Parts: sequence; C-alpha cells; structure tokens
Amino acid sequence: MTSLQKPPDLEFQAALATHQSGRLAEAEALYQAILSTRPGHPDAMHLIGVVKVQSGQPEIGIDWITRAIAVNPDNAVFHSNLGKALSDVGRHEQAVESCRRALALAPAGVDTLVNLGFAYNELGQSEEAVACFRQALSLNPDQIDARANLGAVLWKSGRLEEAEAEYSTLLRKDPKGMRAYLGLGAIRHEQRRFAEAARLHREALRLAPNSIDALSNLAITLLELGRLDEAEAMCRRALSQKSDFPPALSNLGLILTQRGLFGEGEALLRQAVALAPAMERSLANLASALVEQGRFAEAEDTYREIVRLHPGSADAKVNLSLVLLLLGRFEEGWPLYEWRRDVRNLTQAYAQVIGSATPWTGQTARGRVLLVRAEQGYGDVIQFCRYLPMAAERVRVVVQAPAVLHRLLATLPGIECLIEPADGAKTDFYCSMLSLPAIFGTAEASIPADIAYLRAAPDATAAWRDRLAGVEGLKVGIAWAGSPTLRHDGRRSIEPAALGDLFATPGVSFISLQKDGPFARDVNLTDWTRELDDFADTAALIAALDLVISVDTAVAHLAGALGKPVWLLNRFAPDWRWRLETTDSPWYPSLRQFRQSVPDDWRDVLDRVTVELRGMVEWM
Repeated sequence: MTSLQKPPDLEFQAALATHQSGRLAEAEALYQAILSTRPGHPDAMHLIGVVKVQSGQPEIGIDWITRAIAVNPDNAVFHSNLGKALSDVGRHEQAVESCRRALALAPAGVDTLVNLGFAYNELGQSEEAVACFRQALSLNPDQIDARANLGAVLWKSGRLEEAEAEYSTLLRKDPKGMRAYLGLGAIRHEQRRFAEAARLHREALRLAPNSIDALSNLAITLLELGRLDEAEAMCRRALSQKSDFPPALSNLGLILTQRGLFGEGEALLRQAVALAPAMERSLANLASALVEQGRFAEAEDTYREIVRLHPGSADAKVNLSLVLLLLGRFEEGWPLYEWRRDVRNLTQAYAQVIGSATPWTGQTARGRVLLVRAEQGYGDVIQFCRYLPMAAERVRVVVQAPAVLHRLLATLPGIECLIEPADGAKTDFYCSMLSLPAIFGTAEASIPADIAYLRAAPDATAAWRDRLAGVEGLKVGIAWAGSPTLRHDGRRSIEPAALGDLFATPGVSFISLQKDGPFARDVNLTDWTRELDDFADTAALIAALDLVISVDTAVAHLAGALGKPVWLLNRFAPDWRWRLETTDSPWYPSLRQFRQSVPDDWRDVLDRVTVELRGMVEWM
C-alpha cells in the first residue's frame, strides 16, 4: 500500500531560496504573498520576522516570530530565533527563557546553545555562557560562532590563556575569518604587547576592510603606542562606516582629549554615552577627560555611575578612589584603592602565591614575619617605604622589591631582609606596600612626613661633593621626563627644547638626573648619570646638590624622601598624591610645587621657575 505524500511547497521554497541568497526585500515580498493566500503559514511568518531582524528592525521581527509561535508552539527553531532577536534589543532574560524552551524541544540544538550562551554573557553570567558554548562545541567542534563567542567570554573574564587557546583553534578552523585575529589582538592588548596587538588587528582589517570592530580596536592599540594620527584615522574610518558606533566615538573622543582638544573630545564621549549609557569604556573615558580638565566633582559622579551600573568593576572603583584621595577624602579613598588588586592589567602582580601566609591588617605579632611587596613604579616605592619602620615595630619585616632599590631601602630601620620580586620567602603575613597607608589609617594630618626618612651613604655623598667643588654657582639637579611607556607620560614630561631659558639661568650649573631620554644637548648641563647604577647612587648625588628640579617622577620622590629642597614641575590635573591648589606637599616638607595653570602648557611653569631660580642666586 503506497502512502500519500504531501506535495512540496514550491512557493515557500522559492521564497526561502531568495532569502538565503541575501535578497531580503524580495524574500519578504514572497513571504507576504504566501500569507495573502495562506494567512496561518507559520514558516512564512517566522521568516518575515527573521528578515526584519536581519534588516535592523528587531522589534518588528520579534512580533512576527511571536505570531508564528502562536500557530506552532512546538517549533524549536522559532523559539531559538526569538531568543536571538530578544537579545538584539537587550531583553536578555526573556531571551534565556525562549532559548530554554527551544532546548526543551530540541536538546541538541547547537545554534540555540550559542544564542543562549550569548544571552547569559550579556546578563553577566559568564560561567553559564561558557558552559553553553562548550556544550555547542561538543556537539559540533566546527561551529565558528560558538568558538568565537567562547573566546570572547573567556577573555572578558580574564582567563587569557584559555581564551588564547580557543582563538588559536578558531584560526586553524577558519583561517580566512577575521574574528580569531581580532580576539588574539585583544588578548595581546590586554597583555600590553601593543605592537603584536596592532599587527593582529591589521590582519583582521585585511580580511575585513570595513570591520568597525577591527578599526576601533586597532585605534585604541595605536593610541597606547602613542601613534595618535593613525589612531584618529582608524576611528574616523570606523565612523564613516557607522556614524553612531559608540566604541569608535568613545575612542576618538579619548584621542582628541589626549591632544588637548577637550571640547571636541568631550562632545564625542557624551554622544557615545547617550547611545550606550551602560558602556563602561565610554563612561570611563568621559571621566578621564573630566579629570584632565580639573572637573573632579563631575568625574567623581561619573565614576560612581560606572560603579552603580557595573558593581564589580575594579577599574571604576580604583579610579574613583584616586579622585577621592586627590580631594583629600582619605577615609573614603583608601578602601576603594584596595580594589587595584582586581584590575585586569594588574591582577598578576598581586597573584603571587604566599603559601599559608595571610593578609596583614596591622596587628602586632612579635617574632612573626611580614612580607611587604613593592608595587607599581619606583616613585611609589620610595614614597610609601616610610611605613616600613612603623610595621617593623609590630612584626618582623621582609621587603620584596627590585634590586635597584635594595641599597636605598636598606637605610630604613627595622627591615630584616630585602629580596627580589622573583624570590620567595617563608612568611606568616603579607601585604602590598601601597596598602600600608590604609592599614595605618592615614589621614592627611597623620602622614608620617616630619623627617627625612631615607639616607644617602655619607662616603658616596662626600665623594660627589668633592667632584662638585669644581662646579661653579648653584648646583641644581634636574629631571624633565618620566617613563615613556606610560600612556599619560606626555602630560607630565617636558621636551628638552622647552628648557632652554631655564638652562641659561646665570649663576646656576645644572646636573642631569635624567637616566633615560629624551636628552638635552648643547646646554648648561653636566651629565654623570652613566655612573648611577641604582637609587642609592642617585641619592648620594642628590644629597650633594643644592636643589632638585623635577617633573612628577621617581627623582622628585627621592629628593623629598632625602629632605632635599625639590621643586616639582606639575601638570594641570595632578596625580592624587599632590593635592589641589597648594604649593606644598603633606608627604614631603621640603617640596615646592609649580603647577600648570592651563593643561599641557609648560611655559608659565618654566617662566616662574626661572624667575624664582634667579632670585635664589641673587640671594646667595
């Protein structure tokens, strides 16, 4: 007996083929024609919804797919595509519900698992997202979207090694696809390997020349490399593709701010925030721009908004703490500053295994050992090592710090041992050096700054004095630049060419304390820095001088810690430790500040310093 078969729906198949060829408008017209004769055709309604989603009209698409489900509620594909459309409009909880219904109907639905993983990720449920993507890949190891999304979630979660493994696999399976290069570039950027990141982003761009993601990512990497012109060009290319793309608007706003074009930069940043109010990067860039303009109350409000929207954001909490500390609100600032150990780029620095040691909270424990780990820059260590003798009154202190600081730190009383960062030590407690102000409950009035707490070796200082005896006039040490590897170094450093009038001050002999370039040439400057092997050597030379003039770098901290008169050439929006609207410092009684009155303009600062220096020579 021959069974009767349903004849093929040729009209629907023709519409579907048109749809699959990418001719969306024609496909929609064909689907509508089917519905004109068969109003209850669920597949036609469903695919009109898909066309609407693909055409950038997801809300209309959701309505059509919902109508299809009302006719055929047991179709897993309908529920899965509804979930994707709901995610497209930010309705992620409803998307999860739709995808779960689809999986209940078809548990092995790979595309549904991908859609569900995406929705979970958008809800901040990264573990659930990872599980979905891994399950999809167990069913189909060649599913490109699942692997690309898995790499992205692992990267976002800080699991860089796992993310790199997924992107490397993706590159093997899809060598002509750009997402593997984009993901690997993001990982290299996170690792601060910016040259490699730029190369990978350029490869992504070669494969997809109009990719706004590749253009925007390359822009932010070029910014880190200090190549502002190229970075700006990438942002403008991205915006030529999509003028309302928030990441490109945000990056361009940041670049213009870096150039000192604060009005234009802020306008773009606010446009990015208006388009994507919860996007952390845009809000953070806006807050940074406000800080650079000295608008600290507005910056505080913006960082608080980030914390409200993203309660787990360590970056936002640390940046908020820096504003609070700058404003002198230490009691609020110190606890937030502790979140720096969870900042993505810094996590590894705080992740060293200390065995069975426990965090030190300031308790007295005679005979037990505390390991204090140096962190961040040399200047930070010099500033906060003042707390080590205070800690030594309660516990035995071992300090883990770069070798270039060992001889200098050894002049502090109470330190039992100095070890290098790679060395281990048997210890009962541990803490980071920049946590000591919080542990000791430091308020502005209680900063331990009443004495010079570091010492230069007397014999080395005497030797420098003998050499300087042949140098005429006032002997002034000078450092004009910090580390060029820091993004904002250009804000605190001065080009040597701008120092000509200062170097020409009559009656003054300048002694270089600038170990790294850019270097000053053909000026009144004696350079013995090749003989300075560590900070103890530099301390001995500083101790033999009459005055130190320095930008905000380790030299200024060292001179202040030695009690040497030091003039700090400071930028308009200073680092938190220098306070606001003051010419002195609670951290260094011998320090005097000369601040920019306009962002990025050193002329007024250098003119005032030159006048003061001439007056000092005349008085002598």
